Amino acid sequence: MHSLKKIFHGYRSKGHPYYYIYVKALNAWHACNSPNNPAWEYCGKKGIKFMFGSLKDMVDYIVKEPGLRILVFRKDLVLNRVDKNGNYQPGNLRAATRSEHIRNRMPRKSKKYVC
Repeated sequence: MHSLKKIFHGYRSKGHPYYYIYVKALNAWHACNSPNNPAWEYCGKKGIKFMFGSLKDMVDYIVKEPGLRILVFRKDLVLNRVDKNGNYQPGNLRAATRSEHIRNRMPRKSKKYVC
């Protein structure tokens, strides 16, 4: 497991062109590694791992990958895993609209209320 304090990157400033991709990568990292994160139940708890060496590695991969580079220009798109049971790793990422992302996620357990 990586420590965020040991990961050096230059994408944290809001003025950087890759800032929003960095935020998407950070959210993916937290979903896999932070049990206090609400998304951890759907990623880290199920064994889904963040397979990039660092956040910078993930950002660099997204910027260089033609199908994902659109995330730099379109902030309305989200980062999505092709295989919803697969890890955050090269080859299993895609840019998706929110509606595509919702269709790809695992079904949520419905809450049953007792009256």
